[in-house]
Amino acid sequence: MAFCRYCGRELQEGEVCSCRDQGETPKTEVADAVSIQGKQIAGEAWKDFIRLLKSPASYAGSYVKSGNMVTAILFLVLQAICSSIFAVLCIGKINGLIGLGGSMTESLKFSSVGAFFLTLLYSILLSVALTALYLGGSKLLRGELSIRQALSAVSVRSVILVPVKLAGCLLFMLNIPAGIMLFYCAGAFAGMGFLGAGSEGVDGLSVDRRTYLTIAIAIAFALVFVLFAFWVFPTYIPSTIREFFSWENIIDTLTSQ
Repeated sequence: MAFCRYCGRELQEGEVCSCRDQGETPKTEVADAVSIQGKQIAGEAWKDFIRLLKSPASYAGSYVKSGNMVTAILFLVLQAICSSIFAVLCIGKINGLIGLGGSMTESLKFSSVGAFFLTLLYSILLSVALTALYLGGSKLLRGELSIRQALSAVSVRSVILVPVKLAGCLLFMLNIPAGIMLFYCAGAFAGMGFLGAGSEGVDGLSVDRRTYLTIAIAIAFALVFVLFAFWVFPTYIPSTIREFFSWENIIDTLTSQ
């Protein structure tokens, strides 16, 4: 069985494909076009990333108004990946302590792969929640903002969180408490600062209303984050530990004594 090297069509024995004579676009050319477009998108995203890092106050407004969803999603995913790396590092430290118990505690170890993908999912869900809060808050204050622009505003926060979270990961490997403080505390303050810079892209709001918008979103998102963390934390825990601390097991243990 043979296939055309240009369009990929299956050919009979001895058959010569006529796709090039008919002016069809070869698959190799399509692949090249996709590759070039991907490089252009990545290049533009990188330029926006650097400009936002260097000049958040002066550039964030125009970036948000452009409403580039592709770039915004890239920033949000990049932030989620950094959070996932930190989760894997934390799980590694926990598993190291559990491993001190030898083979008896092997079943109590956490899943690093599971932690990575769970954190990736949860980070994206929190970014979606923050986008909804940003859009809703802007509308309540009578600002003009589209969904695309709200997503871009939230992605401004991701730009500063990426280097902060990576720094937190590096510091965590040297000093666990310092790494956690940098990752969460410094990340929270820096993130909200950049989120405030993104409010420059909301039309129809005065400087005072932009300030109140940022404060309100920061408080609301902190509450959402805490509630969400309590809700999803059990999903990281191995099933053997969850079963041991389940209400049924606790009741059985108490009644058997």
